[in-house]
Amino acid sequence: MERTISELLRVLFSNHELRQNEVALSSLNQLIAVLRLGSRSARYSAAGALNELFDAESIRNYEIAHQAAQPLMDMLGTVSETEQEVALSALIKLSSGNTSNTALLIDVEGSLLENVNKILSSASASEELKINAAKLCSVVFLNKNVRASPSASGCMKPLITLMQSERNAAVEAAVCAIKILLDDEQQLEIAAGHDIQELLVGLVSGTNYRIIEASLSALIKLGKDRVPRKLDMVEAGIIDRCLELLPGASSSLCSSVAELFRILTNSGVIAKRPDVTKTVEPLFMVLLRSDLTLWGQHSALQALVNILEKQQSLEAFSFTPSEAIVPLISFLESSSQAIQQLGAELLSHFLTMEDFQKDITTQSAVVPLVRLAGIGILSIQETAIKALEKISASWPKSVLDAGGIFELSKVILQEDPQPPLELWESAAFVLCNVLQVDRSIYSIRCLNLYIHCLQTTLGRVTIQIDKVVIEGVYNGSLSLNHDNSKDASSRTLDIEIAWSNRTTDDTL
Repeated sequence: MERTISELLRVLFSNHELRQNEVALSSLNQLIAVLRLGSRSARYSAAGALNELFDAESIRNYEIAHQAAQPLMDMLGTVSETEQEVALSALIKLSSGNTSNTALLIDVEGSLLENVNKILSSASASEELKINAAKLCSVVFLNKNVRASPSASGCMKPLITLMQSERNAAVEAAVCAIKILLDDEQQLEIAAGHDIQELLVGLVSGTNYRIIEASLSALIKLGKDRVPRKLDMVEAGIIDRCLELLPGASSSLCSSVAELFRILTNSGVIAKRPDVTKTVEPLFMVLLRSDLTLWGQHSALQALVNILEKQQSLEAFSFTPSEAIVPLISFLESSSQAIQQLGAELLSHFLTMEDFQKDITTQSAVVPLVRLAGIGILSIQETAIKALEKISASWPKSVLDAGGIFELSKVILQEDPQPPLELWESAAFVLCNVLQVDRSIYSIRCLNLYIHCLQTTLGRVTIQIDKVVIEGVYNGSLSLNHDNSKDASSRTLDIEIAWSNRTTDDTL
């Protein structure tokens, strides 16, 4: 009788409307009781009915539904594939999108992973059954303690075997499970021992983007801080495969590709390779996407900076100055300080080209760069002022109009954090360029700098100004001498403004 009723309920609850009916909720408790205490055939029918019921989120989230987890996992230990199939399907649905239900699969007694591993390793189990077993792995591997267990390690080899299936569904289930499993350091070493990199590179193609993104995620984890593995990926053709994907890729896929390129080019050996230069323009095109996430922006910017630092060449970059600089301005104004810094650093690399320095579009980057120069965060200041060094040679008036003297003076007088000598010198270089713009600003600006210096608490501040309010002077040079050998209380900041090439009738 229990079996017959359970089977009838299974048929009824295959209907979406009936699953939403109150009778469905009232039947849940009875079905779980049959699942726990009924005959084997009745338990199978009850599991089938629950499998249908768990298509409804409201049923899955009901507290009583949690009680189905243990008997369903016990059913995985049977030798009947039909019972294993319905148990796996019900467990996957029960844990879908519900962290508390997922925790149940980890906390309850039993050997869930051992049973799953047996299914994955079985020569007689159907591929459909193995697919569901792999999907369940993706659920339980979300727990770091489970990922670190010997049972999880035992799943690696059969999952890699399943990953080589001809069926997309099998490949997807396996690679998604492996991707999560690789969050554990020990599992990374085990996976590398199975030469998984080449298999994953081979999956970065086609139109199944879930497989592609999961494969890229796994490659990113495998490649972090491991140069030999990165080289293996490059030799296996990962760069070309990724570049083929980018034109029609989604924002999330573009972000994954950019992150992999960032990981690869973190290695100077790879960043210097001639074949890496072909990634520069595609990566810049990724940056132009309006739907790109902050993660994608950071990855693409860092990858470009990595490459241009090592290549010291922009021959592969055919964008005009306006096409390159205008998009970078938005990164200089980003809400993320890391994005601001990388945007300034990339702009600085572009400005090594003379045509970029002299292009009028470059002026539009001055205001955000000047603002970043006085932001008080050394890493950002260093990159911003490095870019201003190049811009100020061609557009000193723009730097002046943007408040450059005030912001750069702040850098020189900054106490917390105190700039390194190199940053002082860089700021002084920009100031020298700006101070040559208009002789009428000398007295005002230098007096302001003098006042700022007197207000500092660096210790003893020495100002040597030779004829500050001189008319007709030019070619001003600013030199900074910082005695780092002394402690903070006696540290001396000498700011000397020396004017040369003056006319003979200079007056104060």
